[in-house]
Amino acid sequence: MVRRGVLGLAVAWLLLFAVEVLADTVIVFGYGATGRVFVDRVLKYRDGLDLVIVDIDPDKLAQAHERLKGCAGVHYLSSIDEVTDDHWQDAVFVQELVTEDVTVKQALLARAVLQLEQHQNPAPVGSNTSSIPATLLARQLPESLKTRVAVNHLYSPHSAAAEVATLDDSPTAQVTKDAVVAFNESLGIRSFRLSNDSLPIPDQLGHSFNRIWFRLKEHFIDMAEQDVINYPMVDLAFMLVYGRPLGIFGTMDVIGLGTAIHIRDVWFELGGVGSRMPASIIERWQEGRRFYSEEDRPADVEWLAPQRQANLEGLQRYAEAHALADESWQAKTKQLVKELLASARHLSSREKDKALQQWFEDDERLQYVTFLVAAVTLQEYRHTILENKVLSVEDADALLGILTGQSYFLSRMENVFQE
Repeated sequence: MVRRGVLGLAVAWLLLFAVEVLADTVIVFGYGATGRVFVDRVLKYRDGLDLVIVDIDPDKLAQAHERLKGCAGVHYLSSIDEVTDDHWQDAVFVQELVTEDVTVKQALLARAVLQLEQHQNPAPVGSNTSSIPATLLARQLPESLKTRVAVNHLYSPHSAAAEVATLDDSPTAQVTKDAVVAFNESLGIRSFRLSNDSLPIPDQLGHSFNRIWFRLKEHFIDMAEQDVINYPMVDLAFMLVYGRPLGIFGTMDVIGLGTAIHIRDVWFELGGVGSRMPASIIERWQEGRRFYSEEDRPADVEWLAPQRQANLEGLQRYAEAHALADESWQAKTKQLVKELLASARHLSSREKDKALQQWFEDDERLQYVTFLVAAVTLQEYRHTILENKVLSVEDADALLGILTGQSYFLSRMENVFQE
């Protein structure tokens, strides 16, 4: 097994090298939050390559022009139709980073793979899907070309980690997956290979951490819709538990409400959730509004904390209705959050750290919301990591360590919540 894995990675590097001897172009579809960071990493780590940025949104292309002015070898295109024969011929890597819409992704990937095939270019294609099962993603691809694409989900905002998966189990698909891993490595991105000991990983909704992230969004959006909690309280509790510089709603503002809506649509259509995104959030997105205004400071715990609001009884009723209300967990959650606060590394000063600890000690509602964050996390962690074995516990901890700065986050949580 080890020798075959090493051989596959070696073949992947040779594949990339063989392409680069003749080719020097990276094609990126989508210049959103993750697309911007991916482009920056290509320019930083792969100096000398041509870079083709394709986005149908003129505002995003204008942003790319403004941010990257002075960078040589960057091309700005508004459609896949504008990608030239030379670009397809010279591509060493193609990364799709468009909105989480199944139909849009399927059509784009099919066209990209067919173009590469027509130009006899073996360059791998990565899809940034965060929740769409790989088998669903591949439906519009001819059977002979499904091996050309691998899931390559890049985490925003810093893209220091990616989850990689094949669309099928063939040896050729594994070579594509290895080539994607090799390209990520050349950009300083650590790849976590999704696998599940023969269970059907291509049909795993949400992959690994994004499954946990989706459930957190689902539950706390629904709680907010029921007026038992407000956005600052949710985000403060999430920041306490995860050590992230932004909370759940603040992160969705950065990623975009449209993406969050499309992800929930995917889950609804595949039976992973009982409803689509609430109408109020769809209207908010259609009107161009976010959860926080431009003047708000959702990354500042000192701004969030005084505005926290929650109905404790309402939260308890919600927890009971969704099988989250294990009373024995609540004291353990308080212990866990205290441990996390004691080692918090995302705060700018010890004074803020001490203030957070005091807010946590004094507010029973905040304690309960952190309990719910931990309970939802543990529930999905047990399903995804422990039961379905999508990642090893060690890899899951390493991934969360990159994303949050918390060391041994999930294994420590599992120890606290041992039954």
